[in-house]
Formats: sequence, C-alpha cells, structure tokens
Amino acid sequence: MTLPIITFHQVYKKYVDDILRFSFWLSGDKDEAKDLTSEAFVRLWTTPSEIEVDTVKKYLITIVRNLYLQQLSKSKGKSILPNSLIDNRQSIDKVVENKSELSRVLQQLQAFPEIDRTALLLYANENYSYQEIADYLNLSLSNVKIKISRTRKILHELKKGE
Repeated sequence: MTLPIITFHQVYKKYVDDILRFSFWLSGDKDEAKDLTSEAFVRLWTTPSEIEVDTVKKYLITIVRNLYLQQLSKSKGKSILPNSLIDNRQSIDKVVENKSELSRVLQQLQAFPEIDRTALLLYANENYSYQEIADYLNLSLSNVKIKISRTRKILHELKKGE
C-alpha cells in the first residue's frame, strides 16, 4: 500500500491551527505558543527521515511538548498569561463574552503539573484515546484515566467555587 505524498505546505496548512492551539493551551502564552509552533514546523521541515502521513500531527505535538519541557526546565516554572486571549475561529462578541472565563481556566491549568495538563489537553483538545495518551506519555492506562479524571474534577470544583 502506497501512502499519499503531500507537500510541506499541505501539512502546514492542515495542522498549524491545531498545533498552535495545543501550544497555547500547554504554555498559556500566545507568543510562546507561536514560537513553539514555528520551531516544530522547522524541525519537521528539516527532519532527515521520512514521516508517515498518518503520524505527522503526533510528531508535531511531540516536538512541541519536548520544546516546552526544555524551556520549562531552563526557566523553572516561568509562565505568564497573556492579557488578551483571542481565538480567531470565534466571533469577536464570543471572545469578549468568554474572555474572563477562559483566562481563569488557563490560570488554573497552569497550576497543574505539566504531565497532567498534557494528558487532559490530548484527551479534550486533540481527541486522543486513553490508550494513545498512555502510549505517548509512557504511563499505564489506569494512570492516564486517573490523571484526566482528577484534573477535570479539580477544574470543575474550582469553577463551582467561583
């Protein structure tokens, strides 16, 4: 079976929004998310080996996460939330309406350990299965389920308390 051949431009166009969104939710910083996304695509472009079409998104997410972890270890927890949180896919009225709630959720997410945040983001935003997350993070399936459940429960309790 021959896999389809696609150009870098097609890959970029297909995945840039997803990777940027993942980077933003992971880092909590718009500029850092842009940097992480750009670097991930540069590394994809310059990779010496072929990458299967069906794993490109996972490959890019892995690059972003590794880059983020490297930066995190260098800056030891530096995480600043942006003042304006804009999702270009929503109308401006919707953005203004949800801005304060989104800001609170981002602040709350940044308080969780990176691995818990990554597990939740892969599940909620990227639609990874529990097993895919377990494989990706090198955790047991039950550990992933516990992390996601616990993180969601804490976020829900924080929301109720506000």
